Amino acid sequence: MREFIKDRRLWLAVIIVIVAVIAVRYTAGGVAFLNPAGTAISEVLRPFQLAVARVSATVSRGTSYIASIKETKERNAALEKEVLSLRKLENQVEELRQENERLRALLQFGQSHTIEGSGQSKAAWVIARNPDTWFSSIIISRGSKDGIREGAVVVTSQGLVGRVTKVAPHSANVMLITDPQSGVGAIIQRQSSRAMGVATGKGNVDGFLRMKFFNRDADVRREDKVVTSSLGQVFPKGLPIGTVESVKTEDNGLVKTAYIRPAVDFNTIEEVLVLLPANPGSVSPDSGGTRGNE
Repeated sequence: MREFIKDRRLWLAVIIVIVAVIAVRYTAGGVAFLNPAGTAISEVLRPFQLAVARVSATVSRGTSYIASIKETKERNAALEKEVLSLRKLENQVEELRQENERLRALLQFGQSHTIEGSGQSKAAWVIARNPDTWFSSIIISRGSKDGIREGAVVVTSQGLVGRVTKVAPHSANVMLITDPQSGVGAIIQRQSSRAMGVATGKGNVDGFLRMKFFNRDADVRREDKVVTSSLGQVFPKGLPIGTVESVKTEDNGLVKTAYIRPAVDFNTIEEVLVLLPANPGSVSPDSGGTRGNE
């Protein structure tokens, strides 16, 4: 009896498979059943066919959606990378544009302020600074191989920076006018004054300069412009030094002192111009004006 039941189950399974194959064959080929038996079978299998078709369509749409998401993510990643590259390029172009403007202004300034008998000027970049001597010195990217010599005048488009004190083949040390050891012959630019004196640096205190006048009755006022004088015969006359911030008369009443805010922003200096003399022997290491400690 058990074997009979098993045989019936086996034959039933075989029949179902045969019917399914026939149904798939006809429906896949797009051919309709032409007899009542075929129609009956088609009606029986139709719900299963519809279910299979719906599941297949759902799976197909899901697969396409997942592929679309992956493709979109990859495209977005590529676009973000491209945007970053463009921003980097934009920043580089902007840096070059600003540097070009600074260099153009620097060269124009050098052409309008020359040392008598001077030769060509050399643009240079600030390549090193010491935080401990921030307002005392800088190192520039030009040296003896470029014709730089000790005592050469250094400027920016804003005004006087200092003078070269040490030279290596491919670099040079520049003493800033804000160094206490520096001394520059200076004059009040205002026509009704023209008071003269010596401007020396205050060092790392605040980056200002101190100008002591030769005449204790010197006419000097706040906001007066201070430029280089002909004293020392090294700095071209008329180079901007700075602006008077305050004026003080010493307790003994013999000396009047002005405190000057530099024309050059020494905190942001990047490029400089070295004014070269036509005759290399015309500039000596110690010809940079009156010494600040004298």
